[in-house]
Amino acid sequence: MKKFIIGMIVGIIIFVFFVFFDGGDHLKKLARKTDRAGTQVTDYEKELKKNVNKAKRKAGEVKEEMKDAVREVKELAGDIAGDIKEKAGDVKEKVTP
Repeated sequence: MKKFIIGMIVGIIIFVFFVFFDGGDHLKKLARKTDRAGTQVTDYEKELKKNVNKAKRKAGEVKEEMKDAVREVKELAGDIAGDIKEKAGDVKEKVTP
């Protein structure tokens, strides 16, 4: 019980000093700084989301470009394979009596 009463007395003394030394003004300053920090964090969050969306769009564009490039390579490979088969057939005709 003694510890509880001593704790109450110390708490009251701390509260009186807080009020006496303009604790409210310090809290207002702290609140303003916290509000500014919150605004900055919100701005950073918006910028980050915007950049993530840009990166997603760019990744989609690159993906489509890569698909087109792969199609072109496959077509070229098919054409080259056809040419090689033709030439192999010509050589085979020349070699076989």
